[in-house]
Amino acid sequence: MFEFVRTHTRLLQFILVILIFPSFVFFGVQGYSSFREGGNADVAKVDGRGITQAEWDQTHQRNVERLRRQMPELDVKLLDTPEARRQTLDAMVREKVLLAAAQQQHLLPGDDRLKRLFVSDPSFQGLRNPDGSVNKDVIAAQGMTSEMFAQQLRLELGMRQVLAGVGASALPSQAAGATALDALLQRRE
Repeated sequence: MFEFVRTHTRLLQFILVILIFPSFVFFGVQGYSSFREGGNADVAKVDGRGITQAEWDQTHQRNVERLRRQMPELDVKLLDTPEARRQTLDAMVREKVLLAAAQQQHLLPGDDRLKRLFVSDPSFQGLRNPDGSVNKDVIAAQGMTSEMFAQQLRLELGMRQVLAGVGASALPSQAAGATALDALLQRRE
């Protein structure tokens, strides 16, 4: 048997390559793809859409950079805690919930209404040219195009409408509720 192995080494090498190489390729590619998908694993799901680990990390970094620009003396290590990361995720989930509610209730404004709101709202005065058009230089400084700004504005106005509906509703006071209930339950002869 050993003599057979010694005389037919090329044949045995070929058989070993056929048996071993595909297993390395299969398990190696599978391991690499699972490693890459680790950043794309969903950490939360809202309305059937997932929030990936990469989105969460990117949003957290943007928040840290924004806070660093606003308060240069702030220690960045305070923002790199699990609590701060959790707050970022909670804010992302809240935003996705509001967007889903706005889409389901058809509260996102159309192009005409979006333009009217942009021209009439005083909070957008810094983003407008004197003729009422979008100041592209200011938008470009924020890293957006006009289309991206319009989409962001549309989503923001939709979320405002959802929150306005919730904010406008209120529970009656206990005294007002008792008076109304007494009037309903009273019997007169």
